[in-house]
Amino acid sequence: MLSGGVVWHRAAQIRLQAGAPLDSCAHARALLDRYTAAVQREPIRGADGAPLIIDCFAARPPAQAVLLLSPGAGESPLRYIELLDDLRRAHPHWAFCLVNHRGQGFSPRLLGSVRDWAQVADDAALARWRTLYVEHFDDYVSDFAICAGHARTLAPGRPLFVLAHSMGATIALRWLQEAPAAAEAAVLNAPMLDIRGPGGVPLRFNPPARALVHWAARRRPAAWALGQRPFQPAVFRDEQGRLNGLTASEARLRLRGAVQQAFPMALTGPASWRWVDEALAAGQRLRRGPRLGATPLLLIVPGIDHLVSQGAARAFARRQQQAGVACRLLELPQARHEVFNECDEYRDRALDALDMHLCQVLAERC
Repeated sequence: MLSGGVVWHRAAQIRLQAGAPLDSCAHARALLDRYTAAVQREPIRGADGAPLIIDCFAARPPAQAVLLLSPGAGESPLRYIELLDDLRRAHPHWAFCLVNHRGQGFSPRLLGSVRDWAQVADDAALARWRTLYVEHFDDYVSDFAICAGHARTLAPGRPLFVLAHSMGATIALRWLQEAPAAAEAAVLNAPMLDIRGPGGVPLRFNPPARALVHWAARRRPAAWALGQRPFQPAVFRDEQGRLNGLTASEARLRLRGAVQQAFPMALTGPASWRWVDEALAAGQRLRRGPRLGATPLLLIVPGIDHLVSQGAARAFARRQQQAGVACRLLELPQARHEVFNECDEYRDRALDALDMHLCQVLAERC
């Protein structure tokens, strides 16, 4: 239930057939139209001059707050058109800023000689262009600090909130670790504090596999990590009938596919050895580093997650709580990795908790 009693979007509103274009569903088309009509897509420069893109949405005056959204690995802000539509209806006096992390979304790619999507001519060039890569994970963090500074200009003097998913949550947490109290509140879904490896075992418990990643990252940093393949749209069930690891909502998975189909230039493909090694090191710095300071946190942990470790998130939350940090933990045992694109039951609970957390902080600060 939204602030003011308006109901969150329902999955039943998404009437897309498998593989169908976004225009075949009026609701999906309307979500995208409202996004594109309101967005100000702005080019900025990262900490080392790397070109970035941010998607900004102005608040209805008077501005009350600004929410900075940090997407997950390989995602563009368009992954969140339904979520953003819900939040903008709930909070018209909030501004929103969505990050295209370096090398993904609508930001220029980091690999390959061709940076312009329209000029990627063959399969080999496209595969390299789409590879998920970063030189240093903290490049993301430095970029995020710059994006946060820009976001604050959308609602000067008002609270800054952070909403982040998976890799994006690791970026946001590293930023808060380096700059305590840089945001007034944060909501973090499925934070990537450790990555699951072979057999689903978190890599911190598999020293040989962790050593292999580090060795390969030094010798073939831009090569695809073990098990990675060219981009393929996610399927709801595989040939053995097993449900995908992202969401139990077939409608929302179809919406994901339709948006990807409409914007192929925003896609990112397989992860490189360098990216995996840097992501693991970032998670370790968070697990072993100092407490985060004064920012109230809400950590959402889906119980069915094939990508990141729930145990690492729970341990992180306990450590913050023991250090006196205001850190709440919301566990959703039946939800999958992409909680904000899950079935209504789990998505509603996550959104209700998000809304309560941020509105409580806003009321305390005003």
